[in-house]
Amino acid sequence: ERTRIILEQTRIKEEIRADRERAKEMTRRQIESERQRLAWQQRQDKINRQAAQDREKLRKEQERQAAQLAKHEEQIRKAEFVLNQTREDIDNILYKMEEAQQYSMFLEEQRDKCVPGSAEYFKWQNKLSANDDKIYKLDTKRRKAAFQQSEAQRKLA
Repeated sequence: ERTRIILEQTRIKEEIRADRERAKEMTRRQIESERQRLAWQQRQDKINRQAAQDREKLRKEQERQAAQLAKHEEQIRKAEFVLNQTREDIDNILYKMEEAQQYSMFLEEQRDKCVPGSAEYFKWQNKLSANDDKIYKLDTKRRKAAFQQSEAQRKLA
């Protein structure tokens, strides 16, 4: 009977040892599984952070391009306005120059009717000089407008 008790005790001890080994193995597997899950989660987090950084870079690039496009469109609007305005300005200046040139011919005729060196002669000569200055200023405005027009056309090309 004693042998049977010893054998039974040995069997129970062996079962307890085997249960402990199984529990240790199960714990080891759970720890390894948790490690793998954490490693996978860290990789996913890294991928998500990188994706978020990429989206942010893309958003900033799109904002930069949108701002650049808006600036370019504004430059085009300004150039188109300058082009249209200078066309009108040049037409107006040419009209005024033509009138001033006709007035110059009238002033020359009036001056030439006078005795050279007389007060009346100098009165007409002064008016003619003032009108010539007006023509010169108009021509300067015309040249400036023509330059602005060519610059606007260049910007639009």
